Amino acid sequence: MVAVMRFPSILTALCLLHLIYRSVDGQCSGSVNIIVGETPQTVSSANFPNNYPTNDRECEWRLTTEANYTDILMVHNVKQLSAGDKVEIFPGCDTSSPDKLINDSSDKDVLTDSNFTSPTCINFTVKAMSTSTGFQETFIAFPRTVAASVCQTSTKNAVTATTTPLYLYNPEFPAKYSPDQDCIWEIKNGGTGKDIILTFEIMSLEDCVDYVNVTAGGEINPTMYCLTDVFIRPFSIRNSSFIVTFHSDKVDGYRGFVVSYVLEEPCKGVLTALTGQPHLRYLSSIGYPSNYQSAVKSGAYSCTWQIDPNTAEGLLLLLTVDKLTDGDTLFIYEGTSDKTGTLLFPGQGDNYTDPCYFCNKRTTFVSVSSVYIEFNVSSSGNAGFNMGYLSQASSGACSANAESSPLPLMADDTLQYFSSPFFNSSNPGSDCYWNISDGNTGRGVILTVEFAYFGADCSDFLQITGKPMLPI
Repeated sequence: MVAVMRFPSILTALCLLHLIYRSVDGQCSGSVNIIVGETPQTVSSANFPNNYPTNDRECEWRLTTEANYTDILMVHNVKQLSAGDKVEIFPGCDTSSPDKLINDSSDKDVLTDSNFTSPTCINFTVKAMSTSTGFQETFIAFPRTVAASVCQTSTKNAVTATTTPLYLYNPEFPAKYSPDQDCIWEIKNGGTGKDIILTFEIMSLEDCVDYVNVTAGGEINPTMYCLTDVFIRPFSIRNSSFIVTFHSDKVDGYRGFVVSYVLEEPCKGVLTALTGQPHLRYLSSIGYPSNYQSAVKSGAYSCTWQIDPNTAEGLLLLLTVDKLTDGDTLFIYEGTSDKTGTLLFPGQGDNYTDPCYFCNKRTTFVSVSSVYIEFNVSSSGNAGFNMGYLSQASSGACSANAESSPLPLMADDTLQYFSSPFFNSSNPGSDCYWNISDGNTGRGVILTVEFAYFGADCSDFLQITGKPMLPI
């Protein structure tokens, strides 16, 4: 579990954990360049949606896309700005642009959306001595595709899924779509026998008078989708083919929709090389927590990974096996792909012949070197597995006296790390205390608990105190 909290000063007591901390508003320091792509990103006033600091400052974010991308779609969430403070958005980063957008203290609880060409600059100016709750801008852009730019009504616009994600969206996206449109696409798997994963990424349609219909495989009746939010929680459906229809009524429209489509490909037959980092990362069976792909369609396949640590103290692994089908196997070795190292999983006495022996099995183990993982599928799919991995040296220092001398730590604009002594190994009977501050800057601290593992009886624990303590 990762928990994130914000507070101006922190006093902690613990037995085993690994944390990250940095200053709250390090994002606002001069000009910051951001590449806009298919994953939503945000910029905001510090502490949003709580009051931003009064420090006299000017911040600039310069947004650009890669070549052959759509314009930038942006959602503006302006809670409140103090008199004299303002947010300005300049298409082309041209301060004289007639299409610039300005929000100031006269704007309150504004939630709108716009589209801008690349590059676009967002400027935030703070002059007031009293502060307000501020603003947040969320933005995204997608690769341009020929199929998305053409609206065919009498015949299906046929596209073929590949192992690289491709995108479909209504013509004119991200500008508002025109009224009275009926567009139809057919997505095929190219005769590969593989399923297609269709994912809704964006949806902004007018209250179900405008809609997207999806007919999956050989189904007769389509399923209608018509959410009004722009940044939805992406969701996926899987089938061997899809017919996608977009309809708009005779009234001017909203932003429309974006779907991605890709062939479900279990593995590419090559070793995936990974490096452990100070923050927890994950690998899993394809599609986890949904069932991994059956070998019935694709034939038997194997997925392999090698994880190397970035510190001398090795890797911490957290394995969850939900369920493997009888005949499918998961092996984890200490070492490399020659499989000569110690077998970490399954352990001695583990029973692969029982199809539910590993149901909901969770285990944690430590490796001092690289780890090689091999997942073999020869039957129907099942819930699969998920594994977190982390590589971080012990901080090696703490104070055992909270009252007189907790170990002082000071947050700045860079991520810093600390952990319990002897991290990656047990350390019974230890009490440690740290005091994390923002150096009296008034900016606050973001503390992220990346990993915490304690005894089940709560005799070991992590305690965090500080005022005010605000979840992000």
